[in-house]
Amino acid sequence: MSSLLKARIAFLIAIGLLLACALVVYGALHAFTESERAVQHAQHIQVLLGTTESAIAAAARARLTYVFSGDADALGQYEKTVATIPTELADLRQSTRSSAEQQSQCNTLEKLVGDRMKLWEDSINLKKSGQSAPPGQPEMTRQSVAFAEEIVAVTQKMQHEEAVELEQTRASSRMHLMVAVAFLAITFITAVLLLFWHYRLVRGELEAREMAESQAREAEQKARASESVAVASNEAARRLSGRLMSLQDEERRRLSRDLHDSTGQYLAAAKMVLSPLATAHPEDKRFAECTELLDRSLREIRTLSHLLHPSGLEEAGFSVAARWYVEGFASRSGITVKTDIQDLGQRLASDV
Repeated sequence: MSSLLKARIAFLIAIGLLLACALVVYGALHAFTESERAVQHAQHIQVLLGTTESAIAAAARARLTYVFSGDADALGQYEKTVATIPTELADLRQSTRSSAEQQSQCNTLEKLVGDRMKLWEDSINLKKSGQSAPPGQPEMTRQSVAFAEEIVAVTQKMQHEEAVELEQTRASSRMHLMVAVAFLAITFITAVLLLFWHYRLVRGELEAREMAESQAREAEQKARASESVAVASNEAARRLSGRLMSLQDEERRRLSRDLHDSTGQYLAAAKMVLSPLATAHPEDKRFAECTELLDRSLREIRTLSHLLHPSGLEEAGFSVAARWYVEGFASRSGITVKTDIQDLGQRLASDV
């Protein structure tokens, strides 16, 4: 396996790990959001339980005040407070609809509150009868206190269940957070190591290329020195000049092929990856701008590859390649060019 292929594999694995880190972060944030919602839900239910207990207690106090003093204001306060209790119970049932156990407790609570309110109404009606010491009021008061104790027991049980569920949610959230942190640390360190390995491999490849280019320059310098020594012989000078041109042509051909087959393919692959994103997110102009930049880069790469070594020179011959070259120049510059190139009867020699 070549070092360049190893570098690509290391880079792709590192990118994959970083994407996994992003997914884990998203999951952790989602879990944190759900935990916050659970906390808010539990607090909301506790507030509803408190307001319900407060309304029931206020109605009970107003009822006792009216029963023992006959104060009309206390009766009005009682009627006003009693009217809010069904609303509070309905809100509590709506907020606990996701829990079957809490719904069962709501049923018990509504029955107890309904029985107690009926007892209150009987007590109020007995007071309104006008008797100075109506019989049955003390017994009704004792029953009301008994109902109050049962109601408090039910609300405390509901609060306890919400507290237990809230603690379980928090424990699960902490566990998710610990796992996410551990996974993030491992994957991040692994990705950094892979990127460092990728850097080492790419640097080795670049150093090898620089060494090859240095050797090529040294060879070119030696060739030029040989040309100055052999200048007395026209034949030797011609062969040397042809060799230098051949080396230059081969170098241009190699660079043209590398630009077209390597860099151009990478840009084309990047465009293929980015185009679906631009289509899926038309509102984000950055994707379209990146696609346009990739298109421009591809055109520049193709143009540079074509200028370094005209395509079709070996396959189609000089005449056809020259026409293609002029047409490419006219297309790029917008300058109208007329050409008159005679078709040769036979192919020219490679040196020519």
